[in-house]
Amino acid sequence: MLDRLNGQTALEKYVFELDRPDGADAEEAAAHLREQMAVLAEEASYAFGIRQILVDHVESEGATAPVDEPGQRTLAGTLATTSHQAFVELYFDQREWAEDWFARPKVRGVLQDRYWQPIRGYRVEERCGFDRR
Repeated sequence: MLDRLNGQTALEKYVFELDRPDGADAEEAAAHLREQMAVLAEEASYAFGIRQILVDHVESEGATAPVDEPGQRTLAGTLATTSHQAFVELYFDQREWAEDWFARPKVRGVLQDRYWQPIRGYRVEERCGFDRR
């Protein structure tokens, strides 16, 4: 959706999981997601320090079984249905610029949208960055 990478890979990464509400149609959710991602793209177009936004659309969910906790062992095949809609990855030069961007009212509105099941967001801590130049 947005790519301003210039060779660096040591970035501040955030991931958000968007799941459809119970009974929601996948196509309706996809249309809602497109509208929301357009808002994020617009907000990112003039933001300082944001490098990349990726939207990973969920097409199917692999079957799993518990070992000690649910989902620890993968099984052959996929589930008949899934409530997962997308994973949104955001990359910034530094945490302060990410926090400034997340504080914008329109960005906050997308990430707190009550259409979705509660959105889970994660700050991903990289242990080592590589310069691919």
